[in-house]
Amino acid sequence: ITCKDMNYKDIEGTWDKSALDNINVDTNGNFRLISIDQSDVIESFLQHNDVKPTFNILSPMSDKYTVLSDNNILDGEEINKFQSIIGSLNYFSGMTRYDIAYPVARLSQLANKPTRGARKGLDRILSYLLSTRDFKISGIFSPKVDIFEFYSDCDHAGDMPITSHSHTGTILKLNDVPIFWRSKKQPKTSRSSAEAEIYALSETLADARLLTWRLRDINIDVPKTIQINVDNNQAKIFSEKTCVHSKLRSTFSLKENWVKELRDEDIVKVNKIPAELNISDMLTKVQSGKMVKKYIKLINPFQVMSAISKGEPTKDFEKPAEDFEKPKDDFEKPDEDFEKTKESKENKRNMMKKWFQKSWDLKINNDSLKKKFCFKEDRVFSPQHVEGHACTQARAGY
Repeated sequence: ITCKDMNYKDIEGTWDKSALDNINVDTNGNFRLISIDQSDVIESFLQHNDVKPTFNILSPMSDKYTVLSDNNILDGEEINKFQSIIGSLNYFSGMTRYDIAYPVARLSQLANKPTRGARKGLDRILSYLLSTRDFKISGIFSPKVDIFEFYSDCDHAGDMPITSHSHTGTILKLNDVPIFWRSKKQPKTSRSSAEAEIYALSETLADARLLTWRLRDINIDVPKTIQINVDNNQAKIFSEKTCVHSKLRSTFSLKENWVKELRDEDIVKVNKIPAELNISDMLTKVQSGKMVKKYIKLINPFQVMSAISKGEPTKDFEKPAEDFEKPKDDFEKPDEDFEKTKESKENKRNMMKKWFQKSWDLKINNDSLKKKFCFKEDRVFSPQHVEGHACTQARAGY
């Protein structure tokens, strides 16, 4: 846990307006930002498992079919190591790393008989942790008012062909800080998306009620009615009892207590929001790197980016110097020329041509280099470029 004193003017325009309006500043415009992270233990964990530096990994699982790419079962000690790593990742995802909650939950389904495809997915999560090990959950100390936000979502049979069970995602926030989240496979197969969404809504309501009871025990004022945000209109209609002849009557018994709770206006109110604003969607399905970045910003807007978050290497995990072969002086690029940002494209092209021509004229005994580039008048082309764009080059007169 770390504390950092900041000034309102320094972050104005970089955080969401709703987050800025709830900041309680002193006469000088200063406030305190409190952060919690597991960077030290995650770094030790990654070093213990000999995870190699891989940068620009923006998503812990960008393709849900990677785990199905190789169905060969791991052998002996590999199974034990897979299960050990999955257990550690479950701990991280439950404490601070909500961004890996869904990928870890998905791979945990294969922990009994892990495959080589599952191991590929596990390696990607480890690489993602390495490139984002400075991840923090941050919040404002003593905001003006306490704001509660509860989100629920479900992906109907999204884990096929592994399982036909749907997946529930829940995020509970207090003052733009996630304080509880859940990514969990539902216990039974749902016949429709509406049925799956209602199951997810009931689980979110149960988690939200337990949270509010605990907050009341420590004298925190909570609203009497729990408002849950969903992106599915069927869940809202079921909760508000606006459809008299609903086909879900054959699915749920309206006399069950959990159904009565969902339909009790004094307990819960369901709000329909656009799908792109439902942050619990991050915990129900595979997300691209762009969407992961978007959801992290929506879930916890108090982010202060560092070198690691930008994909830059740090001293602790720099690649060993011996792995890099320094080019000879005769072939070094004129870095001082390339660093001129305002240089025209024509000059850059000429410098590259001279550098490649110099390398070619020295007749290096390296067949791969000779095959890699060819020269035609005033331009340098790779063989693939020349072959793929022969007609275009002919029309252009090259």
